[in-house]
Amino acid sequence: MNEPRTKAEWVGRRVRAREELRRGTLVVPKGAVLSVTGYRAGLCLLGDACACCGVRPVLRGVPEGLVELIHEAQHV
Repeated sequence: MNEPRTKAEWVGRRVRAREELRRGTLVVPKGAVLSVTGYRAGLCLLGDACACCGVRPVLRGVPEGLVELIHEAQHV
C-alpha cells in the first residue's frame, strides 16, 4: 500500500497510535489501532469497539505525525 499523498487518501485507512492520544477525558493508548473516517484540521479517527462495553472512541483533529499507517496483514 502506498503512502497517502493527499488528505483524502487517508480516509478508509487503518493507523496505529505512535503515542498516547488525549482529547478531553478520552485517552487512547499507544499502539491502539484506529480507522481514519475523515480529515478536517487533522485526522478524524474511530477506534474499535471495547470488548466489554462496546464504546468506540472518536478523535478529531489528530496530526498525521501521531499515527503510523498499517497494512491489514499487520493488524492482529
